[in-house]
Amino acid sequence: MAAEKSIIRTLKQMLNNDAIMYYILWKYAPDAIPEEDNIKTYADLCNNYKAFKGRTEQSVEKSLYKEEVQAAIKLLLKRLDGKRDIELLNKYYDLAMSGDVQALKAYMEFKTKFFKDSEDDELKAILNGASTSVDYSDTEDFKMEF
Repeated sequence: MAAEKSIIRTLKQMLNNDAIMYYILWKYAPDAIPEEDNIKTYADLCNNYKAFKGRTEQSVEKSLYKEEVQAAIKLLLKRLDGKRDIELLNKYYDLAMSGDVQALKAYMEFKTKFFKDSEDDELKAILNGASTSVDYSDTEDFKMEF
């Protein structure tokens, strides 16, 4: 299995435009931007990344209508949703371990749903890789002796 690509690298490949990539990170997932860059405003983006030179926020905002940009935003939001799911699962677990019976119930239900897709995907991958063909040319396997 290939190593998971970072979200920044994935977005760079999808968009091929650093200004738009950093803009959607700043707008939808500011935690993904390196903390040392200290980006709080559009002016901070322009001051920290040369890709924004000569671009107004309105011009970059208009790029959000492009199909490939919307696909990148959708991917980013999906990853953020997955991160929140993990945080929620951990929160339920912590509450359950402190004796909260309702949190335990919520944890068990959520855990079942959360891991169901990955278990189904793993099973499908195994089944897709399985060979269903039988080699009948080797009759030795089919001899029956009494």
